[in-house]
Amino acid sequence: MENDSYGWCTSSEPEFRIVWKIELSDTNGNVDEREFEITVKNKDPVIENEDITTVAQDEYYYVDYDSSEDDSGMVTWHFMSSATWLTLNPETGEVFGTPTNYDVDSYSISVWVDDGNEGRDSRDFTLVVTNINDPP
Repeated sequence: MENDSYGWCTSSEPEFRIVWKIELSDTNGNVDEREFEITVKNKDPVIENEDITTVAQDEYYYVDYDSSEDDSGMVTWHFMSSATWLTLNPETGEVFGTPTNYDVDSYSISVWVDDGNEGRDSRDFTLVVTNINDPP
C-alpha cells in the first residue's frame, strides 16, 4: 500500500466544503479510491453573561461581556446607545462609564458580538440611571 495523504483546511467563510480523495493501490496494480465531502458551517457566538440594568448617578458602571468565541481571537463587540457617558472596548467587550446627575434617565442599550463569519448574538435592554439625593 502506498502512503496515504490527508490535509487540513481552515477558512473564514461562514460555510465551506472540504473534499478529500483517497487512492489506495497495492503491488499487484489494484487501485481503489474513495471521495469524502465535509461541509463545515459557522456556529454563532453566544453572549454568556447577564446585563447590568441599573446604576446610581456618580457610580462607575462596568460590564465585561463574554462570548462563547472569545478565545478564537476573531470577535468584535459593538453597542448602540444614547448614553453618551458610556464607552465600549470593541476588542474586549467591556462597557463602562460614570453617569452624572444630568444623566439620570432610562437608556435603550443594544450590545452585540460579531465573529467575522456572519455569526452574531445580541442583547437589548434598558439601563436606568437612578438619582441620588445630593446634599444642598
